[in-house]
Amino acid sequence: MNKQIFAPLGTLLALLLALLAAAKPLAESAQWPDTWQLCLLAVLVAGGLNLLWRAQPQPLWAESISGAEESAAGATVSAEALRECIDALQQLHNAAAAMGLPAILHELEEIHSQWLLPLIHTRSSLSAGMNRLQRGRFLAELAAGELWLNRARSTAGDCYRVETQQAIIQALAQFISVQQLLAASR
Repeated sequence: MNKQIFAPLGTLLALLLALLAAAKPLAESAQWPDTWQLCLLAVLVAGGLNLLWRAQPQPLWAESISGAEESAAGATVSAEALRECIDALQQLHNAAAAMGLPAILHELEEIHSQWLLPLIHTRSSLSAGMNRLQRGRFLAELAAGELWLNRARSTAGDCYRVETQQAIIQALAQFISVQQLLAASR
């Protein structure tokens, strides 16, 4: 039997046995059913199995224990997408002064669709080797970078050049921070 199934299933069965033992009708002169020892034993077994169940390592949300190979391949693709996103944002930042806002918006849309979306969809594979504190910081920085990139797209679409350039700088800083967090966790 699978170890991950044994503890919860055993806990459920022990609690069911405890309920059945406690539900036995009383004899005429008895104050307690004669199965109270069995009920107490079943409750203790259920408690022990529950503790065993809680002590087992649990996978994080949307992760499987057997998905390590897929996670490593996804991390490589995501790390490359992050580098490409940073390079594209850096080039856009350097050339933005000479470009018109429609061209900047077009470049931001390309960055978003080509590099940011694949990065966002595979973020769990990038953070697979991190502890919960590192993972939380990593995901927060990544979300902030996505927010700033979306802000740059919005301000470019609304024809605000200064705000667009500021948002590109902020997005670039956030994605560089993400890259540094990723390098520090490896």
